[in-house]
Amino acid sequence: MMKSHVAATLAISCFFITATAQQPDTVPADTAIPAVEVSPASTAAVRPGPAGDTVSVVVPSGVLPDTGAATAADSLSAAVTIRTVPESSQVYIDGELKGESPMTIPGLVPGKHVLQIQKKDNYVKKATIMVEAGKTLELDFELSRPGSLTLLSDPAGARVTLNGDSVGVTPVTAGKLKPGLYAVRATGLAGAVADSTVTLAGGVADTVMLEFKTGQPSDSIAVPRSQEPPRPSKIRALVSLGVFSVFTIVVFIIELAQK
Repeated sequence: MMKSHVAATLAISCFFITATAQQPDTVPADTAIPAVEVSPASTAAVRPGPAGDTVSVVVPSGVLPDTGAATAADSLSAAVTIRTVPESSQVYIDGELKGESPMTIPGLVPGKHVLQIQKKDNYVKKATIMVEAGKTLELDFELSRPGSLTLLSDPAGARVTLNGDSVGVTPVTAGKLKPGLYAVRATGLAGAVADSTVTLAGGVADTVMLEFKTGQPSDSIAVPRSQEPPRPSKIRALVSLGVFSVFTIVVFIIELAQK
């Protein structure tokens, strides 16, 4: 009889042990779930669970969680969009190369910045810009190329100035000029002057013929006519004649006295 009770007790104990081993581990609702270890190639975003638990979610590298931080940062920074003619011009902000146009430069500190645009064989464009937080400033620039002027005159050999600066003697070519309005003056050998104005476009080689005004000497130097000696007045002539006559009479009297 005793052996039967012991066997029954052992059988019941084995049943409870087996049932307990098959049940999964559980975590009370008010217990925080440990955070998942994040590798350097991933980012962990912590969000509340359905029952107020803290759940760690592993986000792949390069994917930002939607936490609203990026929106807040954008509202505090400024941006500028640059378009140029010609394209592929180098864009500098505060002396730092940002890339080539056309381009948009984000993340600028609101306020003043120095913008510089340059491209080979073109003049550098500089400007001070003002950017505002949360806004994108759009700018368009056209770079200019240098031009040249070939200056001619008839006859040649005239001295030429551009806006008051001497460029040589005709025929002469003045190169690497900025586009704009130029006042041209040619001065001939005899002092004759020919004036002209020309508007030079960027990248253009222009020619200007300088013409002297009609009647102005241009290739010869005026030589004054030789002046004849002034004629003596009648009084001077009479005085000279009188002196000569008196001298002759005195000499004649002396000769008579000696005989």
